[in-house]
Amino acid sequence: MKFLDKYIKIVVAAAIIGSTVSCSDEFLDTKPETAVSYEEAFESLTNAESALVGMYNNLSSFSFDGLYAPIMGDLVGEDILLDSKHNWNWFLEVYQLETLANYTWASSPWSDGYFLIYQANQIIENADKVPDATVAEKGNLKGQAKVMRAATMLKLVQMYGEAYSVNPEAPGILNANSAREWDEEDIGRSSVREIYGQILKDLNEAIPMLEDYANLSPNERSQKFNDLTAFFNVRSANAFLARVYLDMAGYEGAEEDYWEKARDHAAVAKKDMVLMDLTDMFSGFSFPNSETIYSIKYTADDNNVFLSIPSFYYPFDGYRSVRVDADFLDTFSAYDQRRKYWFADGRELIFDWPWDDTPEAVPYDEDNFVVMKFNSIGFQTGYAERISIRASEMYLIEAECEYELGNEDKARELLFAIQQRAQPGVDKSINTGENLIKEILLERRKELVGEGFRWNDIKRRSLPFKREGDHWSEIRNFQFGDEDYYRLTFPIPQNEIDNNSALTEADQNPGY
Repeated sequence: MKFLDKYIKIVVAAAIIGSTVSCSDEFLDTKPETAVSYEEAFESLTNAESALVGMYNNLSSFSFDGLYAPIMGDLVGEDILLDSKHNWNWFLEVYQLETLANYTWASSPWSDGYFLIYQANQIIENADKVPDATVAEKGNLKGQAKVMRAATMLKLVQMYGEAYSVNPEAPGILNANSAREWDEEDIGRSSVREIYGQILKDLNEAIPMLEDYANLSPNERSQKFNDLTAFFNVRSANAFLARVYLDMAGYEGAEEDYWEKARDHAAVAKKDMVLMDLTDMFSGFSFPNSETIYSIKYTADDNNVFLSIPSFYYPFDGYRSVRVDADFLDTFSAYDQRRKYWFADGRELIFDWPWDDTPEAVPYDEDNFVVMKFNSIGFQTGYAERISIRASEMYLIEAECEYELGNEDKARELLFAIQQRAQPGVDKSINTGENLIKEILLERRKELVGEGFRWNDIKRRSLPFKREGDHWSEIRNFQFGDEDYYRLTFPIPQNEIDNNSALTEADQNPGY
């Protein structure tokens, strides 16, 4: 992969290296002009573990999983929208479904994602060289890096490739599965099938490595990895496998039952976990709780705190430009406690907008519901952890799979587990057939809103894209197969096409 005129910060070892370097046009085969080599980073276990921590730090960057990926995952949908007046053009084209190949919304996640893959490749290929590491410690380094490579590829192929369930032979992304040298030949797009195959290979290889490390006594494990929600482990690897197989399920030519596999891995991922209670649900989704499987940390020390999920969602600090559609709010029962995630009671709130010297009184009425689901720890703007994987998602994956496998009673039980703690006293669903799957998918929207899933859910199930109510974008409604459906797949960044000799304009996604 190549990219144009890009300066990147290589965090090879967070405690050792932090130098901004100038790079050649190559990205997958980056050759910095000034940087400590990866060989030096792997001269000791301490250095190698710090390199791993640096990789997680980059995952949390605002232009990848700290902000761009999750917020776009809902803005390309029907439940969340931008304030039409106070958005400062942040994510405007994303919301309007007008993202082009030269826009940062397309280019930044691509370049940041491939930098993460580059770092993961270096760890995978150099971990065995660490002289003072045991076999289990080397396996832990490689296992976490393999999950990182798989998770990053999954996000990129969801954004830039056609849905596996629709056409696995369609062009996907670049399969950057090795640490390439700066002068190696460029690589082109691999099929969606090949990319998902690589993802599955990485995750299945990672699990036994991570299991071996987990079986060590606490004294034998590094203190760095005692925070079980901050690093990838066996539980989160199974959660990613559940997501992967869910994407693949529904493909008519599948040789295996992917619904079964998605269900089974989701069950392993959530085993023995306690779902959050109402107190946890209203704590702001800003730090781990009983059902957190993996959380992304972004703090004032690491990132631009105004470029964070709480900044864009919570209405009292930061950009506060995200709203919820009133029609979506109407899908919640009057007794569903999650309705408290939003409010619009006619009061005027004084908004001191970041770049406006004149505070403005903004009335909140039925057309302007603010989002209270995500706030910052201690109300310090952007200081939070983003709960990225949690057990509730796994319950809903299981419920969807059980329905598709013909086990409707089990699907209703799993659905009830999610519904009853949001609405104590609610009756278990009696829906069957098409009404049951509609209820499960709606519950997925209600439970996971704002967490970055809706865009991909529409794609993987070939659902209609339907915006009504408060939405003000011009492109509002289309069905699978309509001309506008291409808008649900991002364009390959133009600088990649311009600078990668293995790509031409013919390799661009349809519609762009």
